[in-house]
Amino acid sequence: MPYADEFVAVTELTGKKCVLRPVNEDMTLPLLEAIGESRADLYEFLPWSSESIEDVIGFIRSARNQQQTGAGLHLAVFDRTSDRLVGVMGFSHISAYSPKGEVGYWIRSGDTGKGFATDALRTFVRFCHNELGFVRIDARVATGNLASQAVLRRCGFQQEGLKRKAMLCHGRWLDLILMGKLLDVPPA
Repeated sequence: MPYADEFVAVTELTGKKCVLRPVNEDMTLPLLEAIGESRADLYEFLPWSSESIEDVIGFIRSARNQQQTGAGLHLAVFDRTSDRLVGVMGFSHISAYSPKGEVGYWIRSGDTGKGFATDALRTFVRFCHNELGFVRIDARVATGNLASQAVLRRCGFQQEGLKRKAMLCHGRWLDLILMGKLLDVPPA
């Protein structure tokens, strides 16, 4: 993949409210704690379930491998003031042929509504534009996930389509809104 060097070089992206760092083994327990606190909210819209320390370790190993190969970049989101882990932002479906990819994120339940997701996404969009030269970023969000849709819109993403019954999530089908942001002008 053409972005392996750029992804491996990432050590920290700094926003106004948050700091994004590549997930690593030192984050195992804080990740497990954040997931545990947020399980009910995450369960509603995300098909994965990390209920054990082994699950989290497996995620971290997979994320590190994706970073090293340029297949993806998974960043833990930290509160810039307290350095507390408040969520994760993932970047995947990286195109080997055109400069684009897909972003997803979650913020722990106790920290939603505080601007962390918006700041993290804006910070990440700037990185994709300025450092990677990406021309677009895509996102998929469940029709019922109004908070995440609002974050994407605040960051300049526009709805581009709808996929009906696009994701099976714990035994129920979710419709997904397809959103995108063009990066041909410097992001805010």
